[in-house]
Amino acid sequence: MPQKPGEPDEAPVSSDLQIPEIVDEHYAGWTANFASIIPESNSPATALIRVLVDSSITRTMPTSTRTIPTRVRRPPEHLLAERIDHWFECVRTWVEVLTAQDLDPNHRVYDAEALGAGLTFIEPKRDGPIIMRFGLGPVIPIRHDQWQEILTAVEQDKAPPLEHTLLRDGRAAINRKYYRRAVIDAAAAVEIALLKELKKRSSELPESQRKRLKNKPTLGAQISIAKDSQFTFKASYKDLKILADTRNDVIHRAEEPDYRSTHAILTTATDIVREINPL
Repeated sequence: MPQKPGEPDEAPVSSDLQIPEIVDEHYAGWTANFASIIPESNSPATALIRVLVDSSITRTMPTSTRTIPTRVRRPPEHLLAERIDHWFECVRTWVEVLTAQDLDPNHRVYDAEALGAGLTFIEPKRDGPIIMRFGLGPVIPIRHDQWQEILTAVEQDKAPPLEHTLLRDGRAAINRKYYRRAVIDAAAAVEIALLKELKKRSSELPESQRKRLKNKPTLGAQISIAKDSQFTFKASYKDLKILADTRNDVIHRAEEPDYRSTHAILTTATDIVREINPL
């Protein structure tokens, strides 16, 4: 980590390791300035290009369920090679959950547009687009204290709450125009969060609603129980009903929602999940 934000190309500090400036005949760049918009409240900020991992700690790193257990004692560098991808996925999940950013390196989504792609010009002769327009969205940096919390959680093999991970998955789906999946993930996040809230506050429920809660209510029934019990949320019950109805249409009638309705449902789901279980 750089000692001060906004200072590029600073190597990490290690008390017992000499950090080289050249790796495999290439300059070992560690940090850089962001080539995008940084919110003023988060400025200045520095982009990490690579991180330093002490291979002696790999035995304590979380392992993927795909890892094959073995009793053969392997050197630390072998363990590191086996576990680093899973470690990165755990870190990425936490960062995406906390910042609502889409950071999947295997399926990047860019805001790019070709203008005039279908035109053929006679004079001057030319085919193809005139302009390629690229948009760089804002970057939400992680504070130093958040990095510490994330790395501690990953070391302890602690994942974010499932409802927040489902919201992350829903955002990734809408970015890739998978609207049906985005609706299903958003609704599942609400169902998990709302059921937790109803159980936690079961003593506040009228007797008739407590009986309904014992019968493993569906999402629509959960919303009805909360409404009949006069629970209030930032998200309106009208929007929650639209969410539940759209989820049912997607699952039971294989309907394909459009971007606008999917975005509204994700907004509703994000509002209620963050209200019920803030990180």
